Amino acid sequence: MRLNLPAGAYNFTVGGDDGFRLFIDGVQTTINDWSQHNYTTGSATRNFATAGPHDFVIEYYDGPGISHVSFNYSKIEGDPTVFGNNVW
Repeated sequence: MRLNLPAGAYNFTVGGDDGFRLFIDGVQTTINDWSQHNYTTGSATRNFATAGPHDFVIEYYDGPGISHVSFNYSKIEGDPTVFGNNVW
């Protein structure tokens, strides 16, 4: 999928009940849990210096049982150098 995002820092979260991993603009992120397990999530932060389109690829496989995969993202607002980490 392609998303046109404003410049800034973003938090990405992918979840799945078996293997999942996220690539942004062809580069694998730290979201990489390629094993069979119950539903869990992984998160990564990425800073985009300029606004524009970015390509996202989620790879997912489903083992036995229910299949469930999710993807969320949000722009991180505020400046942690001024306000501290997670204190707004």
